[in-house]
Amino acid sequence: MFNFKKRKEDTDWRQSEEESFDDEILDDIPEKATKRTIVSEASLLSLFEVCRVVNCGSRILRDNIKIVTHGLYIRITSYCEHCKETYEWESNKKVRGNVSEADLSFLSEAKLNGIPTKQLLDFAQGIDLRVLSAKTISRMEQHYLYPAIIDVYKETEERARNFSKQFGSPIEVCGDGRFDSIGFNAFWHCYIVIDNRTNFVIGFHLIEKKAGRGSAALEPIAAKVVLEDLISSGVRFSRVVTDRSSSMSKVIEDIAKEHSMLIEHEYDIWHIVKSIMKLVREIHDLTDWRESIKNFLWYALSHAEGNYDKLIEFLDSIPFHISGVHSFPNHTIVKTCTHGQEYDPNNKKYLSPNSAGVQKLTKILKNPRLLESLKKATNFKHTGLVETVNSVICKYSSKRIFSRRRAMTAKICCAVMSFNENINRKVVVEENGHPKMYIQKKRFGPPRARQVREAPTRKWKNCCKAKFLEYHAEDKKTLIQGLTAAQREQSKKLKEEVIQKHQTRFKRQAEIDKQVDDASYQEEDLEELVQLERRIAESELGDEDTIEEDVEEAMQNHDGLVSDDEEEEDLAFNLDSNSSDLYLSGNDYKCEQDHDSDSDSDYEFEL
Repeated sequence: MFNFKKRKEDTDWRQSEEESFDDEILDDIPEKATKRTIVSEASLLSLFEVCRVVNCGSRILRDNIKIVTHGLYIRITSYCEHCKETYEWESNKKVRGNVSEADLSFLSEAKLNGIPTKQLLDFAQGIDLRVLSAKTISRMEQHYLYPAIIDVYKETEERARNFSKQFGSPIEVCGDGRFDSIGFNAFWHCYIVIDNRTNFVIGFHLIEKKAGRGSAALEPIAAKVVLEDLISSGVRFSRVVTDRSSSMSKVIEDIAKEHSMLIEHEYDIWHIVKSIMKLVREIHDLTDWRESIKNFLWYALSHAEGNYDKLIEFLDSIPFHISGVHSFPNHTIVKTCTHGQEYDPNNKKYLSPNSAGVQKLTKILKNPRLLESLKKATNFKHTGLVETVNSVICKYSSKRIFSRRRAMTAKICCAVMSFNENINRKVVVEENGHPKMYIQKKRFGPPRARQVREAPTRKWKNCCKAKFLEYHAEDKKTLIQGLTAAQREQSKKLKEEVIQKHQTRFKRQAEIDKQVDDASYQEEDLEELVQLERRIAESELGDEDTIEEDVEEAMQNHDGLVSDDEEEEDLAFNLDSNSSDLYLSGNDYKCEQDHDSDSDSDYEFEL
């Protein structure tokens, strides 16, 4: 990457960027004064083959052109033998040490856009681009980049909390947790809290899995830490929306009692609908009515308006509705269906009130545990914004890649800052005054129309990048506490034990494979001995000394039976011309011929 002069046409673009900056986030943001491009090294060297000194123009030999590279930095020095002048050129400035501006910019932009190191290096290798090594990138991240991101986040989190406190009245928050891995092998649990009035994330807490007894115990622990931190910073809240969890209810009750606060606990209505529909899908008679029941549940929860009795009567009317009964004289609030008498069931057949499907549905809706949970679901509250944050976190921290605490914290900070900056973007309006729409297609279900919002901004990225450059220029390291000598020795022993176990895991299979190979090799040698014995049997007048020499030569060629290092082993060859039997007493091999049989295949091999 190389620097070029600023073009005039880039001025308008820079001004439009500066107009969108928020002065409260960061006052001093470096301007983009240059553009960068990728140049082939061969094309670049061709510019130095001619001397650049005035009135010289001599050709410079390739041996007199020296190249020094480090990451994206390159310095070329050429020497002219004619005018004895040296010319030096560098691609960009070095900030400190061997690291250049381009290296820092490349690294920060890659990480602030959620690109893992391995994918970054694979991409650079694929296009033959020189970049910093993986070890250098890791060191730069731990010492400068991650601390810069965390410090910028603390500033934005403080501003978000101050903005929530400006209203003067207690706020309403919602929270939910996520694990850092799919399946049952997670290591981190992160609990996130959002202000439902401003839609800003105002706090999160990262906790290890070993901090609680099982995965279910982590969410209450992390939620308590975040909520108490909000209270200590002066943020007051009167309502908390969480998952449908009794342990979370106990945590909120303890916090309210400890701080003498009146806190209303609401359950996420999506989890309630999900739990009911899970049981409804098991009833075969209700197959045609599943979508109608689901829609009716959402309608009932959204129109309860804080009235528990009204919500219960809405739910009690669902079995009557699918039975063709649309008036309920025994109800005090919901006496008829809101759709009127001219309701079209869309080719669905009404069920009998005494049918098994209707009876099972009534039993589900009358469950005492469900009725108790519905007391905290009358205001139609949900944690959908937290799920949006979780989807943004997956961009910066994949659930298939493990990260240590500092890296995981920095990645979550990036996701939260990106979410807070772009959650309240305006809708794009067309010339006719209508909002611009687009069609969203899903794998399941019909397509949906969505509003087009303004493009995401990158103010938080500029803040983090500026802080990163500042920390690196000042060598403001945030070191990680290293291991002691005893811990390093223990880690070394543990590594050796793990490697040894990994090697012995396949030892038995390797022994079996070796035995099979030896057996096949020995079988070939035994066939050779059988042929030799057959020659002995057929040549009754053969020279005994010559036969002994042939047998000895054949045995020496068999490494599995006789080796050069086994001279002390006693091998007895018993040759009897009358019996034509060959015994090898030095090993447990025996080859005999039955002379009573005329067949050539009556040879017995014993191992």
